[in-house]
Amino acid sequence: MGTGVRKLMIAFVSVQVLFLLITRWNIFGVTGGHLAIENLPLYAGLPDGGGPFSGRVWQVFTYMWLHDTESIMHLAFNLIILYFFGPLFERSWGTRDFIRFFIFCGIGGGVVTTILSQIFPDLFGAVVVGSSAAMLGLVVAFSMRFPNEEILLFFILPIKGR
Repeated sequence: MGTGVRKLMIAFVSVQVLFLLITRWNIFGVTGGHLAIENLPLYAGLPDGGGPFSGRVWQVFTYMWLHDTESIMHLAFNLIILYFFGPLFERSWGTRDFIRFFIFCGIGGGVVTTILSQIFPDLFGAVVVGSSAAMLGLVVAFSMRFPNEEILLFFILPIKGR
């Protein structure tokens, strides 16, 4: 595993632990925890109503670093995808280009989600957090770059990359 993948994984886990320390384990007291639960996703996540359209342009970047605090599965699956697909691209593109691509995919997903929340507010009416858009970018890049490579779907079923 390359240094870029390792740094991204450490960043995701660190942000999640910090978010849990603040919201679940109340390191700033109960009041601070409740304020963080109510406000942090609205200021760092992509809220319904399209945060960037209300002047919070940073949210198309920050939403991908927060993950759901109710279940660890969202973060776990994103880390698994990053662990398996990230090193392939980091080795072939280099660390800097890999991280640029990864962040570009995450920001792209944030922009698309923001636009769709304006067009279809009933379908996209929730706060969006997580790096799934960046992970989807890795999977799509894999299928385009290595179309004949076999991968094991659910660690059992061999399928082609395309």
